[in-house]
Amino acid sequence: MKTLILFLLISFNANSQQVDKVAHFGVGYVIGATSSVVTNKQKPIVNISIGVGTGLVVGTCKELYDKSKGGQFNYKDLGATVLGSALGIITIRYTIRKTI
Repeated sequence: MKTLILFLLISFNANSQQVDKVAHFGVGYVIGATSSVVTNKQKPIVNISIGVGTGLVVGTCKELYDKSKGGQFNYKDLGATVLGSALGIITIRYTIRKTI
């Protein structure tokens, strides 16, 4: 798993747009992992839905904030946040399952 994350981080070019996507992905990862830990005792569908849903809501709010400040609503940023939250959920669920 560490190799996959390292590969994803290295595979992005270091221009500002790509760094922004990595930041969105990282924040989404933390959101997904945290929500997965908090809802660990729930059924898997509830655990996954809450994690991805939280990432989607936070990402949407961030993009709406950007738009209100004169920027654009960027669907790629939103996608990076949601993908990060999904990977965070997968990582925690896999880790918890392996330790039980």
